[in-house]
Amino acid sequence: MKIKNIHFIERHIEKIILGACALFGLVILWFFVLDSPYTTKILNEEGIGPDRVPQLVRKQADDIFADITNPKSPLPSIPVPPYTSMFRERVERKPLSVASLDPLSHPGLAGPFQFEEPVQKRFHLPTPPAPDSLVATHSYGVLPDQDALAEQLAQRDRLASSLAAATATASRYSELVPVSSPRDFRYVSVAAAFDWDAWRERLRESGDGTVPVPEIWWRNTLMLTDVILERQRLDSLTNEWGPTETIAALPEAMNLRQAHDTWLSNEAQEVVQIVRDRQKSIARPPFVPMTTESTWQAPDTGIDPQDTPVPAVGNTARPGTSDDALVTAPRFQEIWAHDLTVQPGRTYRYRLRALVYNPLFQKRRLMDDQRETYFHKLSLESQPSDWTDPIDVDPEHWFFAVKGSERSSTATIEVWRVFDGRPRVQEFEVTPGDTIGGQIPIDTAEPSANLDLRVESMVVDIVRSVAGAGFDSDSLGVLYIDLATNELHTRNIAADQASPIRARLREQAEAVTVAASD
Repeated sequence: MKIKNIHFIERHIEKIILGACALFGLVILWFFVLDSPYTTKILNEEGIGPDRVPQLVRKQADDIFADITNPKSPLPSIPVPPYTSMFRERVERKPLSVASLDPLSHPGLAGPFQFEEPVQKRFHLPTPPAPDSLVATHSYGVLPDQDALAEQLAQRDRLASSLAAATATASRYSELVPVSSPRDFRYVSVAAAFDWDAWRERLRESGDGTVPVPEIWWRNTLMLTDVILERQRLDSLTNEWGPTETIAALPEAMNLRQAHDTWLSNEAQEVVQIVRDRQKSIARPPFVPMTTESTWQAPDTGIDPQDTPVPAVGNTARPGTSDDALVTAPRFQEIWAHDLTVQPGRTYRYRLRALVYNPLFQKRRLMDDQRETYFHKLSLESQPSDWTDPIDVDPEHWFFAVKGSERSSTATIEVWRVFDGRPRVQEFEVTPGDTIGGQIPIDTAEPSANLDLRVESMVVDIVRSVAGAGFDSDSLGVLYIDLATNELHTRNIAADQASPIRARLREQAEAVTVAASD
C-alpha cells in the first residue's frame, strides 16, 4: 500500500543520516589520519606540521652556524676613499695665487677659474754664525751639603715640581764635585756674544737652486735652544792640545740635546712654548748654588743682557695675544756655559757653539729630502767660536819662598791651599833635605781635623845668583826637586814676594775675613 502525504526528508532520513556520518568520517580521516590539524608558519613556509618543526629548526641552526664560521663576509665590498691622503694633500696645498684671477673690479671673470698646481721649493738653510767676543773666568767654590743644596735649588727654581726633584738634581751636582768635606771645587765659566743680526742676514740669503726661508716662518722664532761648551786639555809632556770634549750641561739646565727623533704635533707645540718661555735660562744657565764663603762672578763680555729687542716690523699679533708677541731676539745676546769638572793644576782652552731654533721645524711645505732632514729637527748648530786663551786652573797648593839666609842655609816657605772656600796659609822653616809643607790643625766640625799642606817637593839648597823676572841675577833663591817628576827647579825669593798670585790669595783671604767679621 502506497504511503501518501509523507515529507521528502521523512522519506529519506535514513539516507541523509548515513551520508552525514560518511562525510564526518571522511573529515576525521583527512585531518587526523591523512593530515594533522596543527600547523605553523616557519620562514615564509606555511602548513608546517609538528613532525617537521624539529627538522626545519635544525636546518636553520646549521645554516646560521655555517654563516658564522664562514671567513668570507656576506656583506658586499664597499670602496673607502683615501681620506687621510686627501686631507694631507689639502693641508699642504699651496694657496691659490691671487694673480690667477682677474681683478674684482671687472664686470665679470673672463673664462673659467685657473687653478695653479702647488709648487714645492727647496729652501736655503744656512749654518748659524759662530759666537764671538769670548771671555773666560776660573775660580773655586764650595758646594753646600746635600740637604742645603736641594733646598736652595727648590727655592730658586719656580718650575721645580717638588723637593724630591730638587734633591735628585742636587745628587747629580754631587757627582760632578769630588767627594770631600767641605766640598771644595774649581770651575771655569765661558761667555760670548751671539749675533742675531748676522743670523737674520743669513736667513734672507738664497743659494744655488734654493730660495730664502719665508721670513714669516722665523721672524718671531729667533730663539736659542742650547749653548754647548767644548774644551781641550794641554798635555804637559808633549805641549800639544788633546781631543775636543763636549761638556755636559749642568743638571739644573734645560737640556734638549737628546731630543726625540720624531715629534708628535702636540709635543712639538709644547716644546716650542717651553723654549720660548725659558730663553733667559737657556742662554745664561744659572750657576750651582754655593755656600756663603764663595761667590760666582759672571764673565763680562760687554754685552748688555737687557739689550732692546728688534721690533718685528710688518707682523701682526695673533688674536688674544699682547704686543709682547711682536718682538724678536735682540741684535746681540750674551750666552755662557760652565765647566765644574776641571782638575787642579791643569791647562785648558774652550770654545762655544750656539743651538738655535730650526725655522723648518714642523713645516710641511718641504721637498722630500728636506722634510726627511729638517721636519723633526728642533735645533741648528752654529759654527764653533774661536778658542779662548789657555786657562791655567789653580793647583791644589801654592808655595812661595818669602825669606832666606845663605849663611844659615834656611828659608821660609809660604804654603797656601783653598779650604772651605777660603785661602789658608802657613809658613814653614826649611833647610836642605826638608820636604816642603806639612799638616796643621784647623777648626772644623770634625774633632782633631788637620789641613794637609804637604807639597811633593824637597829643598836641595839655598843659593844665590837665581834669576827672577825683573830681578837681578844675584838674588837669593831656593833650589828644590819636584818629587813627582824628579826635576830640579829654583824659586827666586824677591820674585815670589812680589808674585801677583800671592797678592791675589792674600786679598781673597782678607776679604773673607772681613765678610766673616761683619
